[in-house]
Amino acid sequence: MIEQVTPATRKLLVECRCLAMCDGTENSFAKLDEAADGLASGDAHIDRIAVHLLKAELLYADDNSEDSLQVFREKIDPELYNLPDEIRLTIGDNRNLISFPHESEHFRQFYHGFDERRLAGVRILNHDALLSAMKSAQEGKHFESLPILWRELRRAYLKASWRGSWVVSKHMAQECLDLGLPHEAAYYAMLSMDSAFGERIGEHLLARRDPHLIELTINRILASANLRRHAVVACSLIHTVGDAIPQEQLGRLVEWVLPRSREQRRSLSACVLMEKAWMALGSIAPQLSNAQAHKVVAAAVSHPLWRTVHVDRRHIIPVLNRCVVHLDPVELRECANQVLPLVTNLKFDVDYVEAINLVCHMADLGGEEVKSIIADAVIPQGVRISNSVIAQVAPALGRRISDAEGLVRMSDNVAAEIRLLVQRLDSGKDPIKIAGAVGMVSKPVGGHELVVHIGVNSHALRALSEHRHMLPSSSIQSLVESILTMLGEPENMLSNKAQLMLALADFGDRLGNGLDQKIFDTLRPFAEGNIIEPTVVLTSQELKDPLNPFKMHYGEPGQVRGTAIYALACIEKAKPGVYASKLSSILEPALSDVDPEVRRLAFAAAREIPELPPAALTAVLMGTRDPDTGAAASAFHAIATKKNLRLTESQRALLLYGVRMAKESPDTELRVAGALVISNILRHTRAAANGELAELAKGFAQDICFSVRNAFKGGLA
Repeated sequence: MIEQVTPATRKLLVECRCLAMCDGTENSFAKLDEAADGLASGDAHIDRIAVHLLKAELLYADDNSEDSLQVFREKIDPELYNLPDEIRLTIGDNRNLISFPHESEHFRQFYHGFDERRLAGVRILNHDALLSAMKSAQEGKHFESLPILWRELRRAYLKASWRGSWVVSKHMAQECLDLGLPHEAAYYAMLSMDSAFGERIGEHLLARRDPHLIELTINRILASANLRRHAVVACSLIHTVGDAIPQEQLGRLVEWVLPRSREQRRSLSACVLMEKAWMALGSIAPQLSNAQAHKVVAAAVSHPLWRTVHVDRRHIIPVLNRCVVHLDPVELRECANQVLPLVTNLKFDVDYVEAINLVCHMADLGGEEVKSIIADAVIPQGVRISNSVIAQVAPALGRRISDAEGLVRMSDNVAAEIRLLVQRLDSGKDPIKIAGAVGMVSKPVGGHELVVHIGVNSHALRALSEHRHMLPSSSIQSLVESILTMLGEPENMLSNKAQLMLALADFGDRLGNGLDQKIFDTLRPFAEGNIIEPTVVLTSQELKDPLNPFKMHYGEPGQVRGTAIYALACIEKAKPGVYASKLSSILEPALSDVDPEVRRLAFAAAREIPELPPAALTAVLMGTRDPDTGAAASAFHAIATKKNLRLTESQRALLLYGVRMAKESPDTELRVAGALVISNILRHTRAAANGELAELAKGFAQDICFSVRNAFKGGLA
């Protein structure tokens, strides 16, 4: 089609497309409308269609699909008479791409158009060419795949096929990424409007750790991602790579993202620009200056959704939580007045916990005056606390719960609800609902209905653990025995069991009357890997089968085993010597288990034990080079918590070798953990930073990622 357009109009189309991408649609649409008026009469049939088609495409890319469809209805549909089949059917496919959900005939038109194109021999995509390009790329023959993709991209443009352009642009993005050109890949990912690919490019940049490439890529997207759907891809990329964005680019980046963060989703089919923009701001928030953080905070509390009960408000609150660290006490007091309505008269279940976390963080940062203001609003004096979330955070706000009887009632209710996680009911009888459950599954068994709830009331359990010293021993015993009963229930979900084990860990210093031994006897089989999966759902292996379309996850055996070990370690920490060698005999094999999740949680358990036996210490040191980066990071954290750690020369060599590997790892969290260990060595041993230690310290202090530099700096503080 484009080849039939006059040269002057083709030049105009390119100019207006670039203008819209770089500067928004206003000037671009003015030029297109002026050109359309000039082409309104005469024989410029194809030129008129091309101009209107570009406007419709830009409207859609700017998330105005209804206006785009209106252009088709008013300007393009009446012009399709007497056009060649290839042009007419291609334009029809473009129209169909944007008609959902605005037209009820969308699906019928899609299949009708597909059949028409097949009968007419019209191909939107050359699948043979794309398959050939993919095959060549997989074989490393990019000198063959790149020209093929370029030809197909040009072909889609000349046909004016949106579907062809979007699909081939995604392939071209992957090709550029394979060639080590993330800045080019970002451009084509933006054209494909695939936000998930933007995240992949961000991961690639983080792994490359090249500040020049990151700067080049960010500059590229900021210059050309000014249509809303393009900006979604850009924000996804920024969110992923935000930790490594150079300081010099932050000011420009904030100014670019903030207008997008003020957007609101206009319909369920609209793009998620607001969400992605706030995610992008959240990724760079820790390294913002005071002035930049002020702009983000102002944008948050002045957002139209801030003082409304709206599901999208949940995207703003976590970002504000990351920005308040840059505010002084006076600024925090002013900010608190804007935030408190979210936990009082404007509270909303969807974001309530996030809002509570925010006010508690502000109370911690702002000193006694800010804490008092927040506490008076959230927990007024003399008011009985019935909200388990508020009960959980009361100590952090300087409030003491005086209603001991209320805590006992809460404990009794939670214990009763835990016993109802698994219910065996007569046919036709409804299950009893419990707080904290996010769903349930059921299965007929022997004339009865087996019902298993998914999820436990973790907020109430945490609230009770915060005030465990106010509970009588009888309440503690009843609660613990309820947990142990459900841990022994074979049909209880593995995810439920892991949450219940973590709850047990919080009550370690209140376990009397032989409860600690009962817990050990119950958890030991789990900790040794003797785990029976429930029959009411598919097993974890069946759920992971790639041919299984149902990907619900109800917990993993490795997660339960590791959590059992971790819970026992926490109890041992609270009551030193209660398990001693019995725990060591369970912990040491788990530190080298074949399951990385077991190793990760075993290293977390080792972190809780103040002084490790020599064999366990060596296993943890070896774990710092674990092939699973999560497990390796957990091993480093276990080492970082050990004060006055005395290592032999061979153990020190093992640790430094693990740190060297971490420093070169593309995984940011692993480098953060390595940085903590090196800074702790320098702080606790007061060792001189020379030789290899100095080299490692310099590497972490100059890391491309702010989180790594901050971890190293914080460890030295």
